[in-house]
Amino acid sequence: MKNSAHLCRTALVSAGIGLLYLTACNKHDKPEPADNIPVITSFSPAEAAEGATVVITGKNFSPDKSLNAVSFNGKAATVIEAKATELSVTVPEEATNGKITVKVGDESATSAMDFKVNASAPSITSFTPDQVDIGSDVTITGTRFLNTSKVYFNGTQATNVTFESKTTLRAKVPTGATTGKLKVINGTLEAISATSFYLRPSITSFAPEKQEEGKVITIEGNNFSTEAGGNKVSFGTVEASEVTPVSATQIKVKVPAGVNMSATIKVNVHELETSSPGVFFLLPTIISCSPDHGTKGAYVTITGKNLSPDATVYYNNTNITQFESDRSTTKITFRLLADAVESKITIKQHNVSIEAGTFMTTDMPVKISRSPFTNNRYRLEGISFVANNKIYIGWGLDGNTNALINEAFAAYDLTTQQWSQYVLPPATIEGRRYAVARELGGKVYLGTGYNGVARLDSWYRLDPVTNTWTTMAKFPTPSIGASLEVINNKLIMGCGSTESSKMYEFDESGTGSWTEKINMPIAMQHTASFVLNNKLHAGVGGTPAGLREQTIYSIDGAGVVTPETRFPGEFGIATSFVYKGSVYLIEYTGKMYRYRPDAPVQWQIVGTDFQTIFRAHVINNKVYLISKYDEVFEYVPDF
Repeated sequence: MKNSAHLCRTALVSAGIGLLYLTACNKHDKPEPADNIPVITSFSPAEAAEGATVVITGKNFSPDKSLNAVSFNGKAATVIEAKATELSVTVPEEATNGKITVKVGDESATSAMDFKVNASAPSITSFTPDQVDIGSDVTITGTRFLNTSKVYFNGTQATNVTFESKTTLRAKVPTGATTGKLKVINGTLEAISATSFYLRPSITSFAPEKQEEGKVITIEGNNFSTEAGGNKVSFGTVEASEVTPVSATQIKVKVPAGVNMSATIKVNVHELETSSPGVFFLLPTIISCSPDHGTKGAYVTITGKNLSPDATVYYNNTNITQFESDRSTTKITFRLLADAVESKITIKQHNVSIEAGTFMTTDMPVKISRSPFTNNRYRLEGISFVANNKIYIGWGLDGNTNALINEAFAAYDLTTQQWSQYVLPPATIEGRRYAVARELGGKVYLGTGYNGVARLDSWYRLDPVTNTWTTMAKFPTPSIGASLEVINNKLIMGCGSTESSKMYEFDESGTGSWTEKINMPIAMQHTASFVLNNKLHAGVGGTPAGLREQTIYSIDGAGVVTPETRFPGEFGIATSFVYKGSVYLIEYTGKMYRYRPDAPVQWQIVGTDFQTIFRAHVINNKVYLISKYDEVFEYVPDF
């Protein structure tokens, strides 16, 4: 150890072109002790014979026994076991009375008291077994034992000791003994074992008894190892990787992943194992509860880990009973029929309530007007488009008479909030259902559909200001419920027939022309489509086999088609719209699904009462929903 009488301060001063060093010392200054210097606090026994074991207690020893140099009054000794706070060493031959020194690296410590060599002192050379229970017989081998020798198990005296010879004692492990060293005492002289015996650990309690994965519990008991890595703790069959010994009576352990909903805790020390008197219960870890807003009847999904199939879910202390069938240990989806504006969602598992989130019930879409031209009918499979800040509704099937509607389109002016009936298809243009329409450059392009007998391929351009209709180039494939979107100022259309998987780009110059651009993996009709992140998306259409293609594909500018997601619903899509980066799809059942590609939960049901809606338009950051009763609803998703 490097010592200094004074602590000196040195300053470096610039003077001209030279340097002047000034050193100031204060005789009252003392060096700060380093925190890695070894310290000897005691040793036991105080006197022993050559070859006996001496245990040195202190701090900053090396756990690697080869890095500790121990000497008895200058005579080198052999280190048998090493810990940072304890060394077991053998008294060397020809040792003499004097100080004990421990050197670790360049630092050393010397005992305050002298060690005394005493050839009459007993010694312990070995004992067996080293793994014991209370009441076990332990045979101790050594030298200079007496029929009056006393035996101690880590400080607890054995009451049943048999003297077999000067070199052998047999003792029963006494009640109250704990893991540690053996001692044999002859009067004032004693011997200590070089190694420890190990008693089977015991668990008296653990807390909390119910905990989440990754959280810490405290185990109380006896005979735990105080060494890092000395305790193996398992929950059922799953071993914990993070175990911290606090003392021989306490362990802290982090609940590992993969634990069953209930498990017995086991502690293993030196292959001696014990089990907890009670059962540990695993609590769920809540990751998310979403959406946090929606209409009454919206579906809410709790995601997390270790969600029990038996857990109950509540909103404002009301038990929820309507769950989706795909409930699992990582997801619970339920229908929330809350009338309250704010609902606190909790999950109760193992009789512990855990808050999952809060749901705000928002208003349903607000009806702002209904066409005065409906004549109390309802329209099936009609069309609706937006042009010149007006919402147009036309064509379709009369739900009362099953007759095709072929009359002037109804138009709702968002500025004046008035209805008109100005746009009228020429008599040569037949009525239809399942048609499509889109505005581009102030003109509306519309057509295809079904006339009750056959699919149609007719295509028209409408000037809604002058009510001028122009017959355009026919669509290559007669189609119903086709996909029609505007992307990069071009109309892209297709997926309206089970006989064709093609999608085409429309050139509106002159009477127009169609150019094949995309070949979808499968032919579909009644297809959902939308534009998100400047990519066309299409899918969820009827297939030639009469099934529904649940995949939604994304199509880039080069026409490359990539499966992106699968629609989780069971039925076709009435309409879709994109609002603030999220896609909303309304199923024919009335469920509204929200799709967010970058969210942890991509698909969520955010509403269930949209059965009458067949078209949606986003205008000036508001959503307008069109019902089969020619109603216009204003709707602002707030999810």
